[in-house]
Amino acid sequence: DEVGAKLSKALPYIGGAKVKRSLNGKVVITVELTTGCYSFSLGENIVVVDPEGKVLEHKAEQSEDTYTEIVGADISQATPGEKVELVDQGMFALLSDMYTMLENAGVNDVTSIDVTDVYDVTIIYDGRITMELGDTNNLDKKLALAAMVIQRENQIDPEQHGIIDLSAV
Repeated sequence: DEVGAKLSKALPYIGGAKVKRSLNGKVVITVELTTGCYSFSLGENIVVVDPEGKVLEHKAEQSEDTYTEIVGADISQATPGEKVELVDQGMFALLSDMYTMLENAGVNDVTSIDVTDVYDVTIIYDGRITMELGDTNNLDKKLALAAMVIQRENQIDPEQHGIIDLSAV
């Protein structure tokens, strides 16, 4: 377990590693990879974080990879291989819950989540549809409703732009 944890910390894109010794004396290392999910701005850099909050890398600029950009969540520490630390410690749990709810509802192409004001949260889907959530009360209902609207509107016109106001839900 200790060697697996050291590998995961030293090589951030390793999500988990198991080290076993077989009866013939060989050492077998089984590795699970992790992928970037979120991107945070930290000064001039972009910090890429996996779904569990582990910092994968710092980049000088946004790359072709598409990560959900998080706006308004300030980072206090972001060391590759370790869990990201936000100024508001409960913020990552909120972001993770929102992301899981959206994935479960079938909304996978989230461009950005703006949590600058937790009473005026905004999510941008596919760079073209803005979901104005208002506060985080009834978040599951708001996101499920947004998913239904997005699916219906995508059937009508998959290039359509617009705003879904969910602040009163």
